[in-house]
Amino acid sequence: MPYPEHRTGIKLLRPQPGNLGCKLCGVYGAWICHGPEQPADPHSSNVERAVFGGSRDYAGSIETRIARAGADRVWGCRYHYYKDQSGRVYFLESADYASLLPAGCIPITDAEASELLAPDPEPLDTLRDRAPLLLPAWEKSERAAGIEHAGHLWLITPLALQDIRDVLLAGAVPGEQWVAADRQIVPMTLPELQSLWQAITARGAQIYQRRLEMEQQIADMSREQLEAFVPGWPEPVQA
Repeated sequence: MPYPEHRTGIKLLRPQPGNLGCKLCGVYGAWICHGPEQPADPHSSNVERAVFGGSRDYAGSIETRIARAGADRVWGCRYHYYKDQSGRVYFLESADYASLLPAGCIPITDAEASELLAPDPEPLDTLRDRAPLLLPAWEKSERAAGIEHAGHLWLITPLALQDIRDVLLAGAVPGEQWVAADRQIVPMTLPELQSLWQAITARGAQIYQRRLEMEQQIADMSREQLEAFVPGWPEPVQA
């Protein structure tokens, strides 16, 4: 189990409403991680006889870097874990300070403390609802990237498509030239613009089809797949 990053003060300090950060260092989850006898350096080894009280009942979940504190040695200290009748977990630097704990606290193992303090996983439905929200930005990015055609990069944004559509409807390319994505003026006949239009619409359809595929895949993904999901193209099949 990881080490706790902060040591608390000389006496047991309970979480107070609205106080979700250490008053000295501002670390979230350690309501007050330094005692009333504050050293010049609140993180120095002079902060002795550490006692930390944390509660899943109060905060929902304590920040991982503090909640998953282990019983390994930190600054030469070994932590001991206790649980009160409501399930609140306490960390003691030494069992000698057990008298500071509320009545009814009992010692528990590292594994029990870790289980009590581990944050609950997000509901699967929440993960599944969140994943599709990433797709519009992915599609917009893919369209903004443009398309390579006839030796040039062309925009395939909605505005660029509208410009091409207007010219095709008119039946003539103004000045027989068109502007590429890099603002370079390229000679362009009407048949060449029609060919570009076909390439652009094909690419747009490919992007949209991939978005639909990902939407369908999300519906069947496991928790692990949803947690790791990043929109994109499938990996090419290696021969």
